[in-house]
Amino acid sequence: MALGEGFRRFFRSSNDVDQDIREELEAHLEMKTEDLIASGLPRERAVAEARRLLGDRAWVVKECRKVRVHIKRREHRKERFDTVRQDVRYAVRRMQKAPAMTVLVIAVLGLGIGVNTTVFSAVNDWFFRGAPGVSEPDRLVALFRTFGPDDGTRWSHLSYLRYAEEV
Repeated sequence: MALGEGFRRFFRSSNDVDQDIREELEAHLEMKTEDLIASGLPRERAVAEARRLLGDRAWVVKECRKVRVHIKRREHRKERFDTVRQDVRYAVRRMQKAPAMTVLVIAVLGLGIGVNTTVFSAVNDWFFRGAPGVSEPDRLVALFRTFGPDDGTRWSHLSYLRYAEEV
C-alpha cells in the first residue's frame, strides 16, 4: 500500500468505506463470474449463478460493516491496554530512580487513606446510624437552664440528677 493511500484511508468517511466494500464485492463477483465462464457456462447464466453464490449484497455489506466495527473496537482496546502498560512501566522506572520519594508518596497515601477511612467511619456512625448506646434516638432531648433572656446553658449530669430527684 502506498503512503498516500494510507493517509486517504485514515481520513475516510463511512460512505467511502461502504464504497470500498461494494467495490470489493464487485471484484469478487467478477472473479466468480470469470471462473464460471471458464467452466463452460454462458455469460448471463454465469453472472446469475455468481450473484446467487455470493448472496444478498446488502446483507454482506452490513456484515462487513459489523466486522469492521468489531476490528476497530479490538484495536482501540489494544491501544488503550498498550498505553496503560507504557504508563505503568514509566511509573516504575521513575519510582526506581527516586526511592526516597517513592517511600514518602506511599506513606502519605497510606496516611491519607487511613485518615479518610477514620473520618468516614465516625461520620457514618454519628450521623447515619445514631449515637452509640442509644436505642431510640428520636426520643433524645437536650435540657437547658435559663437565668435570664437568651441565656441558655447546658446542664451537667450532676445537675440533671439533682433535678430528677426533685421532680
